Amino acid sequence: MMPQHLRKLALVALTITGLVGPGLSYGPCYAFHVVLVAVASLLLWFEGGRIIGRLREERWTLWYFLAFGVLSLIALFRSPSVNEGLITVVSLGCGHALLIALILLVNDPQLWRTVLFTSAVVMSTELVLSLLEAAELVRWPISRFSSAAELFGRPNDLAELTDTPSKAAYIASSPTGFHWNPNDLCTGLCLFLPFTLTSRRWWVGALVAAAVLVVVLAAGARIAYVVVALIAFMAIFFRVSRIAGLVTLIMVLIVSTNGFSARYSEAVKLREMQVFSRVSVGADIDLAQLQMSSAEEEGSAAMRKHIYRSGIEAVRVSRGLGMGLGASAAWLGAHPIPGGRVLTDMHNWWLELAVDLGLLGLLALVVWLIGVVLVIWKKIDLRDRGNGSRVGLAFVMAFIALVPLALGPSSMAYSLPMFMLFALAVLAPKYLGPDRGPGSSVTPS
Repeated sequence: MMPQHLRKLALVALTITGLVGPGLSYGPCYAFHVVLVAVASLLLWFEGGRIIGRLREERWTLWYFLAFGVLSLIALFRSPSVNEGLITVVSLGCGHALLIALILLVNDPQLWRTVLFTSAVVMSTELVLSLLEAAELVRWPISRFSSAAELFGRPNDLAELTDTPSKAAYIASSPTGFHWNPNDLCTGLCLFLPFTLTSRRWWVGALVAAAVLVVVLAAGARIAYVVVALIAFMAIFFRVSRIAGLVTLIMVLIVSTNGFSARYSEAVKLREMQVFSRVSVGADIDLAQLQMSSAEEEGSAAMRKHIYRSGIEAVRVSRGLGMGLGASAAWLGAHPIPGGRVLTDMHNWWLELAVDLGLLGLLALVVWLIGVVLVIWKKIDLRDRGNGSRVGLAFVMAFIALVPLALGPSSMAYSLPMFMLFALAVLAPKYLGPDRGPGSSVTPS
C-alpha cells in the first residue's frame, strides 16, 4: 500500500498541475502530463490488485466509465482523422485519468481536505494573478498575449494588433491567468465562487465575487457574467449566505447600468455586454446601439452563433450517433465561419461531445453527473449551518452553474478543472456530515 506521505504528495502535485493546466507547460506538453504518468506508475506499483476493488466501491462512477469508454472506443474507430481522434482521446483521457487517480489516492477525510485546501490556494492565486493582468500590471509569461509565450513553445496573439489596432485595449487588459483563453479562465473562477459564497464570513464571499466580476468584465465573458448572478441567487435561495449573495447581486446590477469603464473591452464585445446589461435590469434599450451590434458581422457572439448552428447541423446529419472523435475539427474545417476563418473547436463542451460521441455519449455524462449531485444532495441538511452542509451546497451550486458555464470553454482540452470538481464531488458523500470531513475543522473559504 502506498505510504500516506507519498499519497499526500501525489495528491498535491496532481491538484496543482491539474488546475494550472497549460500554465505550466511547454507547447502541448503540460507538467500535469508528467505528474499523471508518475502517479499512475506509483499506483500500479503500490496498489496493484486493489485498484479494481477500490473502483468497484464507486459503482455509479464505474458504470459511467464503462459506458463512456465503450462509446469513446466506437467513436475512435469512426473518427474521420486519426490525428484529431488521438488528440481528443488525450484530452478526454487526461480528465478521466485525473478523476480515477484522485478516487484511488484519497482514502481518508484528511486527504480529502488536503485536496480542497490545495485547490483553494491555487484558485486564489489564479484570481490574484488575473486581477493583476486585468490592471495591466503583470503578464503571466505563458499567456497568449505575452511576448514571452514563444519561450514556452506557444504562439502569441500580439501580431493581431498590427491588423486590428482597435483591439489593443482589449488584448492588453484581457486576463488569462494560468489558462490559454479568457473564457476558460472565467469558467474555473466561477466554479470556485460557490465555495467562497458559502463561507461563514459573508464578506469573504462578497470580496471574491467582486474580484471574479472584475475579471469576467475584463475578459468580456458574457456567459460567466450571467453565471455570477446565478450563483449569487442560489446562495440566497439555499440560504447559505444571504448577505453575500445579496451584495453580489447588487454589484451585478450596478455593473448592468453601464457604470464600468469601456477600456477593458473591444468595441464589439462592449456593445454586446451593454445591450445585455440594459435588458437584464429592465432599462431602456439604445435602439441605435442594438442595431449596430446586431449588424456587426464580426465578434465572438456572431462567431459562436455560427458554430452552434453548424454543430447542431452536424448532430442532425449524424442522426445523433456522433461523427467520431475529433470530428468537430473536421466539420468546422469544412464549414468555416463567415470570412473564411477556420476553427478547430465547438467552443461548447456539451455540443462538442454530442458531435464527437453522439447523444448517447452526452447522455452518459449528464446522467452520471445528475447521479453524483443527487447523492450529495441527500447528505445535506438544509437546517444545518455546519461546514459539511455548506460545502455540500457549494458542490450542488457549482454543478448547476456548470450547465451554462460549459458553453464557454474554447475546447475540451481545457476541462481539467471540471474533472477536478467531478472527482471531489464523487468523494464528497463519504466525508460530508456533521461529525466528519470539512464540518469538523475546515471552512470552505
